[in-house]
Amino acid sequence: MQRTLLGASFAVVVATGSLLAAGAAPAAADGTAALPLSSYGNVVVDGVHRHLLISDPQSSKIVVTDYSGTVVGQVTGEPGAQGLALSPDSGTLFAALHSGDAIAAIDTATLTESARYATGAGTDPAHLAMVGSTLWFGYGDGGAGRIGSLDLSAAEPHVTLDPSTGYQFYAAPVLASSPSAPGVLVAADADSSPPTVTVYDVSSGTAVTKVSVHDPGSSPSGTGDISDMAITPDGKELVTASGAPYFLQVFKLADLSADGTYPTGPYPDAVAIAPDGTVAAGVDASYDDDVYTFAQGQGTPEHGYELGQLLLPAGLAWDPSGTALFALTADGYGGPISLQVIGAPDSPSTVTITAPATARKGHALTLKGRLTSQLPVSAGSRVTLTRTDSANPGGTVVTTVPVNAAGAWKAADIPLVRGTAVYRIDYAGDATHGAASATVAVTITK
Repeated sequence: MQRTLLGASFAVVVATGSLLAAGAAPAAADGTAALPLSSYGNVVVDGVHRHLLISDPQSSKIVVTDYSGTVVGQVTGEPGAQGLALSPDSGTLFAALHSGDAIAAIDTATLTESARYATGAGTDPAHLAMVGSTLWFGYGDGGAGRIGSLDLSAAEPHVTLDPSTGYQFYAAPVLASSPSAPGVLVAADADSSPPTVTVYDVSSGTAVTKVSVHDPGSSPSGTGDISDMAITPDGKELVTASGAPYFLQVFKLADLSADGTYPTGPYPDAVAIAPDGTVAAGVDASYDDDVYTFAQGQGTPEHGYELGQLLLPAGLAWDPSGTALFALTADGYGGPISLQVIGAPDSPSTVTITAPATARKGHALTLKGRLTSQLPVSAGSRVTLTRTDSANPGGTVVTTVPVNAAGAWKAADIPLVRGTAVYRIDYAGDATHGAASATVAVTITK
């Protein structure tokens, strides 16, 4: 689910390192980069291209960043771009164009729009969910919320409006789906408290109501208007964040009966579930932790994170590998928006080092090598050369040098003692590149 939030600017703060222990201070920011966004609608993570795709309804565009927040592209001319969804192969991004009464298809490799499907005048599509080869969308405002579908398997994909004759939502409903629950679509009131939650069987291409419950949840808690929801990887449960009560609620997907909670404290407003079932819960907290992670089915959080800013509704997303959690935050209500990364996955890196087999004491020798990674390494990335010999058994730093555009590096040293000198080159890594090191031994003669 997504909510539009306006801000004066957009920045990215990357907290690197291992996941923090509960209650520990967050890791220091690795870097901050201003991004050209004036509002926030929705975010999805493209694990194939290692991109975050963030919609900006106010500026009618989608901004694309790498995992560290560096802008790699923009898709403009997308009126009111709000809800986002990826095709199963991550080859196509779909965007609900709330102000354009359409759904755009965007090629994630070229970051260009490849098709646009009209949904009808005044439909105002807002939320998306993919089920098989059909894209479902929540649409409508002001007491007239419905769901529609876009059949992508047809030779000419076509839109069908209101295929359900059941409950009419107050506004465009928030949607949830998962490959682990094939043929299932969940829709819920996002702007009505208490809400109605409905589970549909959409395997036939038409939404058939399986179960619909008004104000689900255990008495006397009930449920507030739902900010976000997600289906567990086993396809058996639905987890919702609704502001109140002060915990994530868990429902059996089969009948929407209450099936547990994840305690968070006041105002839960975001939920994201990793492939291994780890539940990330976000709250609108001023002084307490903003994000908690739980092992599936466990009522005590494994970790807590104080982000230092306000977590946005539905502002959490996992990398498909489950090793990085992305959080969208704002510096106060309406303030600058930030992206914070917890436990960013590293692209494996390799660094090599070569040197002559022998060198003369007191004479310069040249060492060189290359730094490579699955993701391109930026020119200027630095590597550190260390020498260990009989005079420096604990090692001494010789120099730190940058790599060029091809990842190559070169350094010189003057050894001052005879014997074996072991040279080590180290790359510390960054938010998206793993650390790497290599060694070489040189015999130092008279």
